[in-house]
Amino acid sequence: MTGIAGPQSMPVAGRRSLVLRLRLLAFGSAGVSQRRGSRVHEQWAHFRFSVIGQLLAAPPRKGMLRLELDKLAACAWRHPVSGEPVRFGVSTLERWYYRARKERHDPVAVLRRKLRKDAGAQAAMGAAVCQAVLAQYAAHKSWSVKLHHDNVLALAERNPALTPVPSYSTTTAPP
Repeated sequence: MTGIAGPQSMPVAGRRSLVLRLRLLAFGSAGVSQRRGSRVHEQWAHFRFSVIGQLLAAPPRKGMLRLELDKLAACAWRHPVSGEPVRFGVSTLERWYYRARKERHDPVAVLRRKLRKDAGAQAAMGAAVCQAVLAQYAAHKSWSVKLHHDNVLALAERNPALTPVPSYSTTTAPP
């Protein structure tokens, strides 16, 4: 005996964590970190608005915007989270200005960090594969992760909708 556990003797906790990861992938995750992070993103949105707000309140005359942006870029601002001094380039300030100016209803919200469309999704494992593994797990809870992966490979040979099948290491990767 070498002391290395084979695929059939994987601890139950490992199988449970696989199912938890698959459920999070299949149904998305609005976890605590996203809720906690939203306060920081709100602080950044308000900070960005405070930097360019004077330009929105009193728009510069034609041809003077670049000069005003240069003045703002020369200023040192207090970082909204750490409090350290920070500077921003003219192009960054210009991007904030035009995004806020274009928004009619809530210019602060448009300055908030945008979440990616694929946030919470794992590209390596499609929804069809996730559903197949979840159904397989529901029917065979005692199987190891390796056995589940081998069976998904066999299913994918018969059903092309389940391709591409992620690697074993992707299947067992920590969440």
